[in-house]
Amino acid sequence: ILIILLIIISVSACGSSGELKKEYTAYSPQHSQSAVVASNDHFQLLWDDTNKCILLKDNRNGKIWSSVPYDYYKKSDQSGTALVQLYSPLLIEYYETESFQVKKVNAYSECISNGTVNAKRLKNGLSVTYFFERLKISVPVDYILTNDGLEARLRVDKIAEKKNLVTKIS
Repeated sequence: ILIILLIIISVSACGSSGELKKEYTAYSPQHSQSAVVASNDHFQLLWDDTNKCILLKDNRNGKIWSSVPYDYYKKSDQSGTALVQLYSPLLIEYYETESFQVKKVNAYSECISNGTVNAKRLKNGLSVTYFFERLKISVPVDYILTNDGLEARLRVDKIAEKKNLVTKIS
């Protein structure tokens, strides 16, 4: 029975690749500045540190896309439900181990409004980590500039959790 118990404990602490799951570490500010973080002949990738959002500018026609709908991003009267929904680059569903319930939360309410977002430059882009401090969950997303536009990569292997477990990310 002891051997079976040890096997179960060791298997439950491993991910699908046999590695231990990434343990959550508390948010620690890493100062970043609003700037062009990558560019090529077709596009520029920009980071807005104030609003914690990504912008993609087409160099050929000047059109701009954003992780926040750009028309709303430019408005001066941003408030209410639209603000929370439109400024949320992520919606996570998680299993709360204390209540045995599956719950949902968005990145604006938990991360952006609290300033718990870190951005770090990559070779052709930016790695943005959203820290859900109350839940003890962090979710990293890499935004990579390509010749065709922008590629967003959810870094599943680097999602960190403590007691609450991520079940779905939108």
